[in-house]
Amino acid sequence: MLGTLGPARLGVCAGQNCRGTFVDLSRNGSKQFCTRTCAHRAGVAAYRSRRSPRCGSAADSRASSVRLATPSLA
Repeated sequence: MLGTLGPARLGVCAGQNCRGTFVDLSRNGSKQFCTRTCAHRAGVAAYRSRRSPRCGSAADSRASSVRLATPSLA
């Protein structure tokens, strides 16, 4: 099979902590991960990084105003 597809169809998994290898049998040659588990983990990590709170967001400004409004016990 490798002889008909060529070595360009061999790949290394794009998972963060995975170095698994695979033969890309997809029609357009766009496979990136060795298993569906690695692909899912990468998708979850990307989702969580997009959803993480960023500096200067509305939640941060509310938290700082609450801290300023509370009396100090010192």
